[in-house]
Amino acid sequence: MTEQTGQPNLAGQEIMLECFAHPTEFGETREPLHVYCAVPNAGVDADTGVLLMALGFAKPAETRLYQKMRRTLADQFNVVCVGVNYLGTNCLKGRKISIHDFDRAETHAHCERTFGDDAAEIIAGVEDGDLNTVLYRSKGLDLRGILYMQETLKEPLSSDFSDYGLVQALDMINAIGAVRRLFGISEQRIFAVGSSLGGYVLQMVNKLAPRTLSSFIDVSSPAHLHRELFLRDHVSNGIYDANNTSISFARTSKYSHEPSDPFFLSEDMFEIREVTNPNHYRHGNTATILMLHGTEDREAALAEKVKQFGLYRGLGIVAHLIPVGIYDLDGRMFKHAGHSLGSHWLTVIEKFGGAAFRPKTGGGPSDFGLLARYDFETRSRIYTVTYEADRAHLTWRPRI
Repeated sequence: MTEQTGQPNLAGQEIMLECFAHPTEFGETREPLHVYCAVPNAGVDADTGVLLMALGFAKPAETRLYQKMRRTLADQFNVVCVGVNYLGTNCLKGRKISIHDFDRAETHAHCERTFGDDAAEIIAGVEDGDLNTVLYRSKGLDLRGILYMQETLKEPLSSDFSDYGLVQALDMINAIGAVRRLFGISEQRIFAVGSSLGGYVLQMVNKLAPRTLSSFIDVSSPAHLHRELFLRDHVSNGIYDANNTSISFARTSKYSHEPSDPFFLSEDMFEIREVTNPNHYRHGNTATILMLHGTEDREAALAEKVKQFGLYRGLGIVAHLIPVGIYDLDGRMFKHAGHSLGSHWLTVIEKFGGAAFRPKTGGGPSDFGLLARYDFETRSRIYTVTYEADRAHLTWRPRI
C-alpha cells in the first residue's frame, strides 16, 4: 500500500480502469469507460500529476504504440499518463477496405523503420484491410506507391459514434476523476495533449471544467465545427497517396437536421459544442494553452485558429499559438505543414512539454475538489455541469 493513496503499489505498471461513461444526449446508457494508465516507475508521490492523451479521430488507446508512449512520458514528467477510449473511439472498428497493388516486402520495411517491434502487428492489419490500422496506425509511413486504397464505407451505424466534442469531453473529465480517486494525484499538475479531434475535445474539456487543467497542448484542432460532420449520411474523403487515391467513410456520427428525427441536431446542441463562444468563458479558466498549427492545414484553417487565439487572449486566457510552416519541417517532429503536421507525438511532447507542463496558475483545487457547478447558456437552453467527488454530470433545462 502507498502512504499517500492507501492503494496497492502500482509503480511501473500499466493498468486499465473502468469508470463512469456519461449517457449520450439522447439518454442512451453506455458501457463503462476504459481508461489506460501508465504509472511512473518511481511510483506516485505528492508531486505526481496526470498527463491526459486525447488521441485523434477513432484512435484506440490500448494499442502497443500508445502504451509504449505512455510508459515513457510517465517517467519523464512524473505523471500518471492516461489514454481514454472516449465516445466514438471505436466507430471505425471492424470496418474493412480494399487494398490494391500491395507490396508486402516494401511496406514491411517501412513499418519496421517507423514502428520497430510493432511492424508485424501493423502489417497484419494492413493485409486484413482493417481501416483503423491502415488510416491511423500507418499514418507515419510514406504510403506513396505502396498502398492503393479505394472504398466507400456505408455500413450500418456503429453503436459507438462520434458526437464531436460534448460527451467526449465529459468522458475525458470523468477519466481524470477516476485517476484522481485512485492515485490522489496533484491537482496542480493536470496536463493534456491532443491532436485534431482530440485537440478539440480538450478545448471542450477546458470550457466545461474551467479549473481542472493546468495546461494542455493542442495540435491542429479546428476552431469551429461544420454541421455536415454531425450528419449520419455525411461522407468524408481523404487522400492517402500521391496518385490521389481516396478512401471515404460515412456514418461515424448519428445526427440529423430533420426536426422530426429522434436524433435531430438542434441549434442548442450545436452551440454548446462551440469552443469560441465568449459567453462560455466566465468561470475563470486556469489552463495555459499551447496551440501548434500548420500554415498549410486545409481541414482546420490557420486563419480561424488565429481568431480563436485572439479571442482567448481577449478573455484573459493564457494562450500561445505557434504556426508551423514549411521551413519548420524536420522530417520527424513535423513532416508537413498540413493537418496534424505529420507529427511524431513523443517528439512533440518531449520538445514542448518541459515548458508547457507547469503547475496551475494561481493554484487551487480542481473542479472535483471544488464540487463545482457551472451554467452555459445557449439559444433556448441552460446546460449545467455538476461535479461530485469523482465524476461530472451534464443536464439542461429550458431558458425562461
